[in-house]
Amino acid sequence: QFQFAKREKFLIGTTAGFRYVTTAADNVQIRLTRIPVLLTGNWMAAKKLRIGAGLATHTRFTFKADGISEDITFTGASGPSIVVASSGIGLTYTATTNKDNYKNRYSTKTIGLSFSLTIPSR
Repeated sequence: QFQFAKREKFLIGTTAGFRYVTTAADNVQIRLTRIPVLLTGNWMAAKKLRIGAGLATHTRFTFKADGISEDITFTGASGPSIVVASSGIGLTYTATTNKDNYKNRYSTKTIGLSFSLTIPSR
């Protein structure tokens, strides 16, 4: 996170993560994974309340069917993201559209909970 010297309430932040969703059954384990990267401009509305908007990119988006169907690799996608956070705990909404191996398009709107920590430079 970067804070401007003369604009103390305005921050530029970036996050990267790993999303893993699974459905485990007795005979199969289906997995959906991706790596989201988020760049946001944030406004400190109060001492511990941050509101932001920016661009999210999802890469390495894969669906593993564990043998019941073929595995699918999706193209990377970018889209808008909105963040509201208090004391390092945030709620994020992101909207992207991905394409699979056959050029089918899928809308991937997600709501996520995030935990962040800023390490001070001094």
